[in-house]
Amino acid sequence: MDEKPLWGKLLKFASHLAVGAVVFICISTLAVLLSMWIVYLEGRNVNPIIIKGLTGFEYFLFGLDLLLAGYFVVMSTWKLVKEI
Repeated sequence: MDEKPLWGKLLKFASHLAVGAVVFICISTLAVLLSMWIVYLEGRNVNPIIIKGLTGFEYFLFGLDLLLAGYFVVMSTWKLVKEI
C-alpha cells in the first residue's frame, strides 16, 4: 500500500489553495481594472447604457469569481477529507 503521509496530503491541499488564491486575485484584479476603466469612460461622457453594461459585467465577473473560489475551497477540502 503506497499511501502518502498526512503531511503530504496537507501540503498538496495547501498548494491547491495557494494556486486557487492566486487565480482569484488575478481575476479580481481584472474586475478592479475594469472598474477603473469604467470610471475613465464616465469622465469621457460615454453613453450611459454602455457604462451600465460594463458595470454589470464587472459585478458579474467578481461575483462569479467569488462563487467559483468558494466552490474550489469546498471541493478541495472535501477531497482532503476523503483522502484522510
